[in-house]
This record gives sequence, structure tokens and C-alpha cells, in this order.
Amino acid sequence: GQPLYSIQRYNTLELSIIAPSKWMRWIKVGQTLDFTVDETGETFKAKIIRTGASVDPVSQTVELTAKPTGKTKSLAGMSGVADFGTQP
Repeated sequence: GQPLYSIQRYNTLELSIIAPSKWMRWIKVGQTLDFTVDETGETFKAKIIRTGASVDPVSQTVELTAKPTGKTKSLAGMSGVADFGTQP
């Protein structure tokens, strides 16, 4: 019941995505995704710009950072859902 994704920075908009560590098998820097903001319903394209350096051993998750690839509204501090499409 807890959010898996959140937008962190205001000046340079970045998405912080908490993902299962098993996703590291197929997630790569440069990979694209669609992000839908819960509060506004806006969907925009983004791409992974870096992956976390370590896996959280308790939750078995890793942090991914993505950046919007086009124009977005002011979305700082909002949450949403990242859609990577069909993956292996």
C-alpha cells in the first residue's frame, strides 16, 4: 500500500523509482518509460539516467533515476506510476 515512485527535485525534474532488484537484469541506462502522475493524470515520456549503486538487502529494491524527455508541468513532490511496457 505504499507508493513505489516519487518525484524528488524541483529545479531539475527527476523521477526516483524504487524497483525490485530483479529488474536490474533488464533495466539499462537510456531505457525509456511512460510516467503517469497520480495527482494530475498527466503522462509523459522519461528515460533512465542512472541506477542505484546498491540493492537494499531487506526490501530487495534498487533506486532508479529517470528524467523527462519532453515538456512537463510543474510536478515537484508528486507521485505516480512508471510503465516500462512489456519486459522479459
